[in-house]
Amino acid sequence: MAARRDMTRADRLDAVSRDRLNLLRVCALECRAARRLGLPEACDRIEGADPAARAQALVRILPEALGRRPAIRRPGEPILSFDEAWLLALLAAGARGDAASAAFLLRSRALPGSRGAVATLAQGLAGAGTGVESARRLAM
Repeated sequence: MAARRDMTRADRLDAVSRDRLNLLRVCALECRAARRLGLPEACDRIEGADPAARAQALVRILPEALGRRPAIRRPGEPILSFDEAWLLALLAAGARGDAASAAFLLRSRALPGSRGAVATLAQGLAGAGTGVESARRLAM
């Protein structure tokens, strides 16, 4: 049996996850003073956007999508919050093309009306796979 990864420590993440985490944390700091972004508006603004813009949109809709303000730590913090671990798991599932895991993650945390927007933004940030986009349909 493979050794289980400690997902609560940022320094134990692989390079891709660490880069994603740092991007999300920086965006969260930048977005604190910005106005909240509605779900439809967020999805409309990201077409053709770069990863930083997609991460900003995702971070800005999380309070509405989760029904509360998420815990996103400052860049450089060694410990992951539960919300950060959840986001990284969602992005990893999307990159792997694992629609079932992405759908489970979306259903477990995101409010029903927000799952499509979260899936769209997460898929744009995850890049490679189609897992999150497929999960959007499964999670509805």
